[in-house]
Amino acid sequence: MNEKNELMIVVDNSNNAIGKATMEEIRKKGLNHRSVHIFIFNKDNELLICKRPHFKKAYPNMYTSSAGGKVNFGETFEESANRELKEELGIVTELSKVGSYVIENELKNNKVFHELFYGMSEGPFNLDPNEIVQCEFVKLDEISKRIKKDNNNFVRPFIDAFKLYLKINDTKKS
Repeated sequence: MNEKNELMIVVDNSNNAIGKATMEEIRKKGLNHRSVHIFIFNKDNELLICKRPHFKKAYPNMYTSSAGGKVNFGETFEESANRELKEELGIVTELSKVGSYVIENELKNNKVFHELFYGMSEGPFNLDPNEIVQCEFVKLDEISKRIKKDNNNFVRPFIDAFKLYLKINDTKKS
């Protein structure tokens, strides 16, 4: 289905579902909505990061999570994560929830409620060229270095998801 016609879930400031709207309406009206990010790791604990196409309205030519996207109306975060994984990378794998975070857009006066999931896969991947132009497995410390060097190469929601993942992983080790 065309993204412009897909119905997304609209939520209030506390992330309670209150309706539905197209992505175009959400962007125009600055409505609160939900999004998912999925981190795929290989057996060497490297994270698959993906580069967005140059023609994307949001974050063109920037690196992001292995897969991700908006939560459709009638979907749970987990259902959305599994759908996005299949659509963008062409894989199915068991996912576990890492945690949640919120990004507030002060210009549009709205919030995006994100949930982060992770799973394991060595591929092969069948990339959706409308979402991903290239991907690579990278060690976590190398991603940290790249973000420090030039965070303009990474989408903000990915940076927030990455920080959440590192924080929760550090907590588990303690």
